[in-house]
Amino acid sequence: MKKIILFLFLIIAVNQTYCQQQQLESLKNELRIATADSTRISLIIAIGNIYFAIQPDSSLHYFKKGVDLIHKSSVSIGRSTILNRAGDAARILGDYPEALKYQFEALELARSRRSTEQVRNALQFIGNTYIEFGEYRQALSYFNQSILLDTILVKEANDPSIVLDNGYALLSIGRCYSSLQLYDSALHYLRLASSAFGENTIHEHAYIMLLAEMGNVFHVLGKNDSAMFYLRFGLKKVEIAGGSIHHSRVLLRLAEISREKNMIDSSFYFARAMLKEAQRTFQRLRIMEAATLLQNLHLENNGIDSAYYYQKMAIDMKDSLYGPARYKQLQLLMLAEQEREQKALQEQERERNRTRTIALVAFLGIFLVIIFLLFRNNRIKQKAKSRIEQAYTNLKETQNQLIHAEKMASLGELTVGIAHEIQNPLNFVNNFSELNVELFGELEAAVASGDTDEVQALVKDIKDNEGKINQHGKRAGAIVRGMLQHSRTNTGKKEMTDINALCNEYLRLAYHGYRAKDESFTAKFENDFDSTLPTINVVPQDMGRVILNLINNACYAVIEKQKNAEEKYEPTVTVATRKLDGKVEIKVTDNGNGIPAAIKEKIFQPFFTTKPAGLGTGLGLSLSYDTVKAHGGELKMETEEGHGTSFTIQLTL
Repeated sequence: MKKIILFLFLIIAVNQTYCQQQQLESLKNELRIATADSTRISLIIAIGNIYFAIQPDSSLHYFKKGVDLIHKSSVSIGRSTILNRAGDAARILGDYPEALKYQFEALELARSRRSTEQVRNALQFIGNTYIEFGEYRQALSYFNQSILLDTILVKEANDPSIVLDNGYALLSIGRCYSSLQLYDSALHYLRLASSAFGENTIHEHAYIMLLAEMGNVFHVLGKNDSAMFYLRFGLKKVEIAGGSIHHSRVLLRLAEISREKNMIDSSFYFARAMLKEAQRTFQRLRIMEAATLLQNLHLENNGIDSAYYYQKMAIDMKDSLYGPARYKQLQLLMLAEQEREQKALQEQERERNRTRTIALVAFLGIFLVIIFLLFRNNRIKQKAKSRIEQAYTNLKETQNQLIHAEKMASLGELTVGIAHEIQNPLNFVNNFSELNVELFGELEAAVASGDTDEVQALVKDIKDNEGKINQHGKRAGAIVRGMLQHSRTNTGKKEMTDINALCNEYLRLAYHGYRAKDESFTAKFENDFDSTLPTINVVPQDMGRVILNLINNACYAVIEKQKNAEEKYEPTVTVATRKLDGKVEIKVTDNGNGIPAAIKEKIFQPFFTTKPAGLGTGLGLSLSYDTVKAHGGELKMETEEGHGTSFTIQLTL
């Protein structure tokens, strides 16, 4: 079955690769004959995006052509996208100064256009580059700004149906926290990113990176079963996608876990595969990581010559990524960006001051108009007073007093508080973190020094820890798998199924499963199948999983009763089927201890279990209930404490 699945994955991958090549050839032909600059830019973006996931060097080649084109033309559409994508391709290839050069230009362009969406995109690309060369705190500030702008974009749209698409930013924040060894925070953001991506195939390659990061975090936390689940899923996604730039990330984590489990051959296999994939896609950072891992593996296995070869390769890659010249370029770029940020803040402050000045002048103008009108009115009144009879003398004097009072009234003080907070210069960190794997640092040092006693002591400690990791990892893995199964949407294909054959198959499966765990297990397995039962339309894998879970629960119930029962007690598990009133009924019965009345109402609740800690996840019956309900059926329970329990599945024909 596994071979068939792998073969199908291979067919899908080959077909997708063929489709990509066909699409590329078609786009290249259109590019050769296109004359309009706007059309050529759109085609270059499309070609570069396809190449990005499989051949980043080719992607950078086309995006550079696009950059040259936008600098020569007056076309505004696609300028920011070209610059961002060119920078991202340079980042993947390890040329961080060139990456930041393009991305800072894209950010400046977006700000000049006052485009919130383009600023958001540029911030994310810059943050990703900062992650690559270890400036995780700086990267976090860029991604947090991008998430804030995402929220603003959704509010500006004023459309309740628009969903916040910030999965990539959340993933990147999770990567930052993982690199900062804040693994709980990393796991939180990675799970948020997984929810944000959902089933959207647009994020396929980002989802592969997410799986690699999830595997890495669970590996560091000692949950290797969970780590392997995500990493193997990542490999399947790579196969389906027909390749991915994040393939090497998955292989690196698999090599590290294999090495920790002392599976040397597997570790060598994954490390070499990673190196080959990284060299194929010209990813300098991944080449350095693969070479460093292979160097350590050869040192641990007495391959001194090979270790020296890979050490030299790792050093060469490190120099090309973080050498003095590169570092100086990065410093200059970041200083220039800091100056641009400060100038932008100063310009914003000047704009605010201009606005305040205009408002003040307008206020003063209005005030002067009012004064002029009052003065004119006063003059009119003064002229009129000469024609007013003496009887109005008192009134005239009163008016003069009021006018005089108005003239002498304080106009008030207009104070404008101008606060200009200048952002402190960025504190550039010069100590780029070493990317060597630290887990076996002491062991490598002991091997290098030839201290065999220390090596043996370290190996013993590792084996002891492995036992604890394995114990808790299995428990965690069971819970995680159960949770994933409980929350996922059923995508299986229904087919006409022989229920009797299905029940018989899983009855045998349950028996052999318990025998494999406990050779002393003995129980009477009975079946009472209705031979007239027709086939029904179900997802056989899902329904089989329900039947198997019910039978396993029945086996556990009779085993528990047998431990304290009298000698005449015969453990019995019965599976029966019958056709009843247009429905198919499947009943699994045991003669165990039954279920206490106090907990009968909770039996189908998620995470509720009657088994001791470590023996059950509490999700089996909950998943079974949901699966039967999804098939339009019902799952019922009948129990008598001390005498046994029956679970009945009813499915409509």
